[in-house]
Amino acid sequence: MPAQINHLFLNTMNTTLSHGVPEERLNSPTISMTTRSPTLISDNSSSCCDSDIDSIELSIHSPVTPSFDIKDELEYPFDTHLQKKAASIPQPHHTSDFLSDSEFWEYLIDHYPLMLAHNRERVAKKIYQGIPENYRGRVWQAMSQSKTTYLDTLYSQLLTESSPFEADILLDLPRTFPRMEMFRKKGGEGQARLFNVLKAYSVYDPEIGYAQGFGYIVATLLLHMSESEAFCVFVRLMQSHNLREMFGSDLHRLECGVYQFRCLLAGHFPKLVHHLDAHNVRTAMYTTSWFLTLFTNVLPQSIVLRLLDVMLLEGLTVTVIRMGLALMHQCLPDLLNATDYGELMKIVTGTIFEISPSKEEELIQSICLFTDVNEQELRALRNRHRLLREVFTRKRNTFD
Repeated sequence: MPAQINHLFLNTMNTTLSHGVPEERLNSPTISMTTRSPTLISDNSSSCCDSDIDSIELSIHSPVTPSFDIKDELEYPFDTHLQKKAASIPQPHHTSDFLSDSEFWEYLIDHYPLMLAHNRERVAKKIYQGIPENYRGRVWQAMSQSKTTYLDTLYSQLLTESSPFEADILLDLPRTFPRMEMFRKKGGEGQARLFNVLKAYSVYDPEIGYAQGFGYIVATLLLHMSESEAFCVFVRLMQSHNLREMFGSDLHRLECGVYQFRCLLAGHFPKLVHHLDAHNVRTAMYTTSWFLTLFTNVLPQSIVLRLLDVMLLEGLTVTVIRMGLALMHQCLPDLLNATDYGELMKIVTGTIFEISPSKEEELIQSICLFTDVNEQELRALRNRHRLLREVFTRKRNTFD
């Protein structure tokens, strides 16, 4: 695991803590603030920060035109032959054809890929309404396609091996949801289960190993499933859903995610981006941890669960960016009225996560309003970011 990822995560969390979010909300360790604001790049990096982006003639303040309706969003990453295969199994044409809600979820658990290929719009509608608590763990496993004998058997084997990350994992256990009953007791069953899954993954994927953001995600999974099941789902999130790319040693994918968010934020709220820039609030300062923890350490647990429902349907990056836009939108008046750096940072790292229970459903449903945030748009922005990096690298090499 590259050290700069943990450094970024800690600095970002520390920035959040220093600007008004109570420590119990984040459940993160208090760390001394450095005088330098956290960014995605180091002095020796060939990456592009906000100022570098602005210095190259690339307009990101023009509106981003939505390309698709909600039905055209991110395709589920399974083989296209499933579309044809779906027609060969008996399947209700309408969700109302099911005798009960439980019948719908049981059917989805058994036939998720085929059901999604057959009628994605209706499946999406049910998932956006929220997966019932008593089905959530099993549905997450079905959506992530994590039920494999290989991974389940491998987990038991991995537990018998040692990991060079064990000390780091043990150090972080008390910091992960310390106010949550399951993980509160030092050396208790919850912490032991969390340790096992994190250690097993660090052995399974030694190149990445362990990063501090992992604990929040795995702990959330453990609330709804067994150790081995949580391990299998986490592997799928990292591999099939590309979370692993965010932890690459060159920070390229993480940096790209921040760039994509900035471009889309500028398209929807150009005045806000100009206002943030004018007060030196850089995008990476408040968004880095979103991509590393999937909001699991900052949003209320009830929203996190609904968000993971949607992430497994739409894709991680798509949903993180949509949620980020929705959160910024709900605080737009406060942000535009803020008059200094400190006030703005307090909002983007604290106030935006203070969601009253009466507003939770509205926030979840607002995610699907940002229909321009889809795989095609993100792919185009990835290409722009790649070209921008190449230009930036050539310019640096010219002056070196």
